[in-house]
Amino acid sequence: MKHRLMIVCAASLICWFSRTAAQSPLFVGGQSVTVPGGTGYVGLFDLNRDGHLDLISGARATGKPEVRPGNGRGRFSATIDGQSDFGVMHAAIAFGDVSNDGILDSVQASRDKASEYIHVFLGSGDGRFATTPHTRLVANRAIDFYKPQIWILDVNEDRKADIVTQNGRRNTLEIFTGDGRGGFGPPEIINLDTGYNLYTSAIGDIDGDGHLDLIVAMSPLSTQEQGKVRTFRGNGTGKFSEMTGGVFAVASNPVLATLADVNGDTRLDIVLSHSERELLSVLLGETNGRLAKPATFPLEPGTSAFTVTVGDANRDKRPDLIVATVNSVARPYNSAVAVLLGNGTTFTPATGSPYRVGPGAYRMAAGDIDEDGKLDIVTSSFEGEAIHVLLGR
Repeated sequence: MKHRLMIVCAASLICWFSRTAAQSPLFVGGQSVTVPGGTGYVGLFDLNRDGHLDLISGARATGKPEVRPGNGRGRFSATIDGQSDFGVMHAAIAFGDVSNDGILDSVQASRDKASEYIHVFLGSGDGRFATTPHTRLVANRAIDFYKPQIWILDVNEDRKADIVTQNGRRNTLEIFTGDGRGGFGPPEIINLDTGYNLYTSAIGDIDGDGHLDLIVAMSPLSTQEQGKVRTFRGNGTGKFSEMTGGVFAVASNPVLATLADVNGDTRLDIVLSHSERELLSVLLGETNGRLAKPATFPLEPGTSAFTVTVGDANRDKRPDLIVATVNSVARPYNSAVAVLLGNGTTFTPATGSPYRVGPGAYRMAAGDIDEDGKLDIVTSSFEGEAIHVLLGR
């Protein structure tokens, strides 16, 4: 009887510990990084090649990206001494190896009254970059509104990085073909539908033929109308043509948040946020680039999603959605990170979600910054002065 009682007690303790662990928040607050004037862009890359993720932030006060080396234990040091002065007020930024030397370079978007530009700064491998652009490219003429996006990828499959850029207020994309040494040719322009208020895009092999495809979400001028998603098949030469049946109606105000496999079937899926709406839409990829009807998932009342990333937050080997949300209607623009756990068919809020962060968390990046095998998160603070860190438990 005594041994049986001990076995029962031990089993009860195991169940209690398992239930407690399952109910514990997935993330806890870590080091906050102060950036006077607030931040726009945030990213996590190993820029100095020491094996640890570094923090890159776009300082609002100066318009310059700042690099803070990581120590692999969840903390970041001060900005690098003699850090590069890029000399441009960036509106978007991306990192990739455009010169084929194994070192990450920086590509930034800016504009003046006449033109919109793409600037290429070559990395030195120690977290610094060239002080003047290796290449300055004219993307298009300037218009009143500027919502740029940048992608660095090999569109034409020549093993050289190309640049794709888009002003979300214009119905075009620009593709700059790279020469593998940091130089680029004049842009090839892809024209999209006219009559929409906002265009957002993603690039990936959505039909599984080995070539990169283009997916575009278009927000109608009237916020009451349905939005539209169009898919274009790539042929591996940098050319795109609309897929048969590649037009999909979605909820109003769609913004293409990410393109990733969210249900673990190896096919790319589409995740949409919706401006000033408290929901996400997920369009699951099917064979030959077809998409299932969108499924919607609610967010916290009064918030909109601004950045979405896909990762395994609870380490169950299933993709989860990690969402930076902001109440952008009323000050102080309260923000939180919502974590929606995936089970292969749907998504449900994680214990402790949403996790509160600084105001104006429009941008977010995820990675293992303390190298414990768990996903961590950093968020911007556009209306505050602190980058917040959430460490995975």
